[in-house]
Amino acid sequence: MTLTLPPGTSGLFGYGSLLLRSSMERTLGRPYADIPAVASVRGWRRTWDSIYPNQRFYFEPQPGERCYPSNIIYLNIRRDQAVTLNGLIYAVGQRDALSSLAWLMNTSAIGMVPG
Repeated sequence: MTLTLPPGTSGLFGYGSLLLRSSMERTLGRPYADIPAVASVRGWRRTWDSIYPNQRFYFEPQPGERCYPSNIIYLNIRRDQAVTLNGLIYAVGQRDALSSLAWLMNTSAIGMVPG
């Protein structure tokens, strides 16, 4: 199946937490009114290997005691010809696409071509 997007629109492939509309809306910073398209990508797998320095997130081992992990591990994708990655495609405008790329600063935009 081929998904055709209107001019000026890009498709953001959401996997992991971005399968949840609420998570994508937090990423975009606004409600997402459209229905995302169900999609799969052959040759990619989810991995937990994107490590990023942490200065913001903490947990409380005991009430009132904050512990800040040195790093946070994020979900990532890697090439693997033996698997298929399932996800959703969110159609967004150029501003949303660029702001999403800023949010994904520790990842790569693979095959993202503006419409």
